[in-house]
This record gives sequence, C-alpha cells and structure tokens, in this order.
Amino acid sequence: MRSSLSVYLFAIAIAFGLSFTALCGAHIRVDVLYVRFPSAMRRALDFLAFASLTGLSIFFFVSALRLMLASLERGATSNSVLAAPLAIPQAFWVAGFFVFALTCSLLTLRHGLLLARGLGAEADRIGRFGAGEEVAEAVDEALGRER
Repeated sequence: MRSSLSVYLFAIAIAFGLSFTALCGAHIRVDVLYVRFPSAMRRALDFLAFASLTGLSIFFFVSALRLMLASLERGATSNSVLAAPLAIPQAFWVAGFFVFALTCSLLTLRHGLLLARGLGAEADRIGRFGAGEEVAEAVDEALGRER
C-alpha cells in the first residue's frame, strides 16, 4: 500500500514542481554559446524557449486530463490492496500540470509583452539567472549567508 501512495505523491509533486522550476530559473541550461549571441538573438531564443515550454506543458496537461477521464469512465482502480479509484490521484496530477501550463503561459505572455514594449533587459530576468548570479548564490549558500 505504501509503495502505490508514494508513487502517486511523487507524480503529483513532480507535476507541481515543474511550475516552481520554471518560475525560479532552476531548469538546466548550457550557456556556452548563448552568452556569445547578440542580445536580440538571445531574447528571441528565450521567447522561443518559453513558447516551446508552454506548448509542452499544455500537451502534458491535455494528455493527463484524457488519461484521468478515461480512468474515471472505466472505473479503473489501483492494483494495490487499497484499490483506490485511479481518477482521484490522477486529478491531483492533472491539477499540477494545469498549474504548470498556466505558469508557462503567463511567463510567455509576460516575456512577449516586455519585448513588445522594448523592455528587453527586464524580459531577460524572467525565469532565469545569469551564470554570475548563480555563482554568487552558491557562494552565499556555502558561507551560510542570506541573499
């Protein structure tokens, strides 16, 4: 019983954690070439990345929603002693993907609006940290200081 509950909780935590990762810029990136591009190109690539992530998040949400609705329609239950209806944990999972899709959509919209207003420097700060800021944050954490 414990193993099936932990799997459900893990999936739900991942779905909600994706939003946090997008907001904090904690996603993995390789900036070797990126920092050498002109600022206009970097901003266009950032917008493309936000738009792509939004598309992916919407795909995750729609796919999870379809799975939950199919489980609900079939009356599917877990194969554990609990025999819980699968639609219950899947509903929380879908909610996490909805929050992720909403977060990505709003980040993309905000980034695009800032670029349209000519506020590229402010758009650059959305959902990402520069390498120098990451190093400073790591040093502060190592020394036990608050930023």
